[in-house]
Amino acid sequence: MKISYGDLTIIAENLGSLYEDGIAIGDGLELLNELPLSKNYKNSITYIRNDILLGKSLSEAFSKFDELYPGLFIGILKVGENSGQLGRTFNKLEMFYSKLGNIKKEIKNALIYPSFLIGTLILLGVFLAFVLIPSFYESYKNAGSEAPKVAEFLYNLKLSFNDSPILSIVSVICYLPIIPLIIFQVSKYFKGRFKFIRKVKIVKELEEFIFMLILSLILDSGVSLPIGFSYCSDSNDIKFLSDILKGINEEILKGKELSECISNLSFLSKYSISMIKLGENSGSLTVRVKKAEERLEKRTKESVSKLLSLIQPTLIITMALGVLVFIWVFVLPMFDMIYGGVM
Repeated sequence: MKISYGDLTIIAENLGSLYEDGIAIGDGLELLNELPLSKNYKNSITYIRNDILLGKSLSEAFSKFDELYPGLFIGILKVGENSGQLGRTFNKLEMFYSKLGNIKKEIKNALIYPSFLIGTLILLGVFLAFVLIPSFYESYKNAGSEAPKVAEFLYNLKLSFNDSPILSIVSVICYLPIIPLIIFQVSKYFKGRFKFIRKVKIVKELEEFIFMLILSLILDSGVSLPIGFSYCSDSNDIKFLSDILKGINEEILKGKELSECISNLSFLSKYSISMIKLGENSGSLTVRVKKAEERLEKRTKESVSKLLSLIQPTLIITMALGVLVFIWVFVLPMFDMIYGGVM
């Protein structure tokens, strides 16, 4: 089961609205079954409603499905129950997961066309490898000229496949399960060796926006920072920030101010740190963080759009280079051979 920001947004938005309209949580949960939720979330809602009717608290009922509802969601929900501001809490959760979902959706939508180009590039490679290049090898062979080694290898590979297609297909199918194991072992070996990726500008901007969004949610919910950071560090949808949030929490518990705890975080800009410090000094931390978070959201969306807009021309150039290499290696020598024969 996988966490869905879209489903979390729908659940939080509608439960908040129904609760503020005076509808009991149990009845509100029953009405959620009419909404376009995924099967896993609909099933969980049914069990959660039954637990509520048996007298369990809302946070207890949701916590049984921690693979669908992150620790942050459940923790903030518990705060809302204890403070008597459940409707407001649901609204804040709706805003939080809506923004996370929108960023994720924008990235997915922007990757559709590049994915199509990558698929086309793969199909073009297969066509060249198993159809066009072997035919060039035959032409070289018939003309009595030496063919490129790549053409000879692909020609022999094609002959092997044609001689026993069923055996070849079975062999490929048998090797397919090994690929995920190899990928897993490689990723395990290189784990922690690609920390430089987190230094890339767009990655730092995404981390900064998510951090400020989390901080804004904690401050809006009315929970203390140590408790809020504790919920966040145990949340299974923001694992990349878990260690950082735990470290900040430990420093806060030692009596340090938030601005001191975050001053050495590499992904935070001077702007964010300054806004937090100004908020602490002026007693308007919630307002300052909210303004910073909204500004960072706009900047992050623009950066993601710019980056993804560069992917398309890059893939097109890659396809063009592939065609040029093919012409250089296989077509031009063929013309030289024909021209030499005529002369």
